[in-house]
Amino acid sequence: MQKLILIFLLGLILVSWQAKASPILGLCEPQEIQFFHCKTKKGSWANLCGTSSGGLQYRFGRSGKIALRYPENPAEGKEQFLLARYFRFQTNRIEVTFQNQAVSYTIFDYTEGKHRHAGLRVNNKGSESEIPCSAPFVSKLVELESVLDCDPDNALNGGVCR
Repeated sequence: MQKLILIFLLGLILVSWQAKASPILGLCEPQEIQFFHCKTKKGSWANLCGTSSGGLQYRFGRSGKIALRYPENPAEGKEQFLLARYFRFQTNRIEVTFQNQAVSYTIFDYTEGKHRHAGLRVNNKGSESEIPCSAPFVSKLVELESVLDCDPDNALNGGVCR
């Protein structure tokens, strides 16, 4: 019986170690920072990938077939994205926005009490759609607060950028 328990515990440790050693990257490269990592219900990935040298790039699509990569050069990323954040007790809303041609994109992560909701909103000439993340998702958007410019037009900022 003790031998069986020991084998079971070793199996659990091995599975746990493998999960930590090989995280699901979505569309980010292993050396990149995953600021946003979201798999949609239809199986596509929405990722905001960064580099230690300050590059930032949004990617949407499936593994091996990226439908959108913005900006094309990640080194230009910091200038292409804006950030908005609102927080108070048990509420934290953060958005990173960008515009690609005539289409506006909003990557969002909202927490209200114990409820958390994240995903992507796409506004194409006034027609808006929301693509929610399937759980689990990763959001480190708050880490970009000191890196990205504030979006003065976003209501989350209350019209004030600090």
